[in-house]
Amino acid sequence: MFDGHPRAFSMLMALLITGTCLTFFVLCAYAYTSWNPVSRPCMNRVSLRLLALALIFNLGFGVSFLFGTLFSKETMPCAFITFFTDMEKFYYLGTVIFAAACSVTPLAAGVYGWSSHAQTCWFNTRTEAETFRWAIGTESFWLPFMATGEAFMFLTIIAFFISYEMATRRRRHFNSNTSDLQDRHRPDSPFVKYRYTIIRIGLYPLVSCLINFCTAILGIYQLTRPINWQRTVAALTVYSSRPIIYSLLAFADPSFIRAAKKIWQHMRPPTIFSTSRTSVPTLTQISDEFTSNATWSSAQISTHPAVEHENQDKVQDRSNDIALQL
Repeated sequence: MFDGHPRAFSMLMALLITGTCLTFFVLCAYAYTSWNPVSRPCMNRVSLRLLALALIFNLGFGVSFLFGTLFSKETMPCAFITFFTDMEKFYYLGTVIFAAACSVTPLAAGVYGWSSHAQTCWFNTRTEAETFRWAIGTESFWLPFMATGEAFMFLTIIAFFISYEMATRRRRHFNSNTSDLQDRHRPDSPFVKYRYTIIRIGLYPLVSCLINFCTAILGIYQLTRPINWQRTVAALTVYSSRPIIYSLLAFADPSFIRAAKKIWQHMRPPTIFSTSRTSVPTLTQISDEFTSNATWSSAQISTHPAVEHENQDKVQDRSNDIALQL
């Protein structure tokens, strides 16, 4: 495939090797921060355990893609790569079985292997129409479909946050006759307070949607056009960039950053500028904060001003505690 194009081959090799090594480094850092008693509470998150599992499959994807696509011209590496191309984004048994069915079915049918026409591991069928049907049924439809589902769920959560924020503002405007003292004790908006956490959570489905749509579109375009090495290199570049992108996202995770800070603060000598212990806010804490704001807004109508002021102090104390954790 890369005969006469050594620069393209070197670029793909650099991307894959860098991404695979970076993924391995991030996994080692996750393992150390999870083992260290100082940083272990920061890493005790369900989302981080799922992220570590995704990184393990991402590491397998990088290694298998390196040897199965760029180095091999035999049937066995082509069979080996089918077990790793679709697995890194699924976490439960049912979806794993579904992904395996999409990957193993063309191999069992004898239509997946080394394609002398495409010069890579691809569908080796007799006609282009048959290749197109296999590609759509096992890859090019399901990848953007799953990515669309991820993006849709994230946008649904964001829409809920925005609708809640608008409803809260309407209640505050309706109760605008409260005293200035009560206004000073009004808790901050959770949507504003946790905006960076929400953006970080949304990066994973958005990046997944972008990468999977690009690979699906390039795959379909290649099936409907004559073989062109520039388009092939572009598609392989997108695949090769996945380990680097996901590793950087995992490395920038707020929980991991706070765990690393706790280890650093524990190792260095204490100073007068040492900060108090912090921890990353969980989704439960964010949900409790939204609930606390709803309780505060409703209490403005039914409570006596003195009792209401006391309740607002308690809500503000709880809000300040969570804000310190951020």
